[in-house]
Amino acid sequence: EWLDHNPDSYVLVYEMLVEARRNDEIGDAYREMRRVIEIEVATLLERLEQEGAIKPRGAPMACGLALFAIAHGLAMELLADRNADHDGSQQCAAEAGLFLLGKETDNYVLPRLRAAQA
Repeated sequence: EWLDHNPDSYVLVYEMLVEARRNDEIGDAYREMRRVIEIEVATLLERLEQEGAIKPRGAPMACGLALFAIAHGLAMELLADRNADHDGSQQCAAEAGLFLLGKETDNYVLPRLRAAQA
């Protein structure tokens, strides 16, 4: 939903990545920004694991990076064809994320799709 209303914000992330590969100063800043975010996510996953809310199928940092990869890949698909029906790929991405976090995916339906079914 956020991507539907703010596609240019996400495109900016990819533009920054491209520029970071060309310009060392931008590259250093971009990598540092990502590193801070990745550590925050890994720390959150560690805390949730300690609380028993999740059971990641790998190290927290590795699971966090895999979740980012799923999200970035899905975003590319959504941006590539905004008029296509992406419900299936969004459902699969959600199930993959849940799997990485050690959660059951049986009978899981995205809240947006669940609301539409009601």
